[in-house]
Amino acid sequence: MIESRTYNKVKTVVYQKEKEGNNLCGDSFMAVETEDYFLCAVADGLGSGEFAFKSSNIAMEILRNHHEWTVPDLMDECNRHLCGERGTVITILKVLFDEKKVVYGNIGNIGSFIAADDEKTHRPLPAPGFLSGRKFHYRLEHYYYKKNLHFILHSDGISINQEEYNWMIDLQSTDVSVRYLAEKNQKNKDDRTVLIGSLYES
Repeated sequence: MIESRTYNKVKTVVYQKEKEGNNLCGDSFMAVETEDYFLCAVADGLGSGEFAFKSSNIAMEILRNHHEWTVPDLMDECNRHLCGERGTVITILKVLFDEKKVVYGNIGNIGSFIAADDEKTHRPLPAPGFLSGRKFHYRLEHYYYKKNLHFILHSDGISINQEEYNWMIDLQSTDVSVRYLAEKNQKNKDDRTVLIGSLYES
C-alpha cells in the first residue's frame, strides 16, 4: 500500500506492507495538520500480527484524538493506555509552524531522519525501550528550520543507509523516494512502514 496526501503546508507519502503470512500489519502511522502545527507518527507493535497491530493502533488513536497535546503528554497517554497490551515503539514528530520548530519524541527502534533548509541534517538516536504501561524513558529533542523541512520515519522492516538518506533529501521527491524503498524492501519478511514528508514555506 502506498498512500499520498497533500496538506496545506506538508506533503506525505507512506508505504506499508504486512509481514508475509499475516493479514494485519503490526505497524501503524498517522498524520494531521492544523493551522498551527503538523503532527505525524510511526509505531511498531512488538512482534507481529493481531496483537502487534492492536498495540500500535492504540497509540495512533490517542494521537488522532489528542493531537493538540504536547509530545510528552502524548507519550504519557499512549503509555497509560497500553497497560496490559503487548507494547509498541513509537516516534512522534510535531512541527510548530509559528515557531518553525520540530519536536521529536521517541522510544524504541523507529528510524528517523530530519533535514532542515537543505543544509542541517539530523539522525537522532532512538531511546531504548517501548511503551507498555510501565515506567519508561524517552528521547525528546527540538530542531529548527527556516523555510524547508524534510523528514523520514520508518519501522525496522525498512532498511535505509546514510547514502540513501542523503540521496532522498537531495531528490526532494517523496513519491520517488517511497517507491524506491518499497521496491528495495519488497523481499523483507518483517512488517514495514515508511513515512516521508516535505514542508515548503514561501
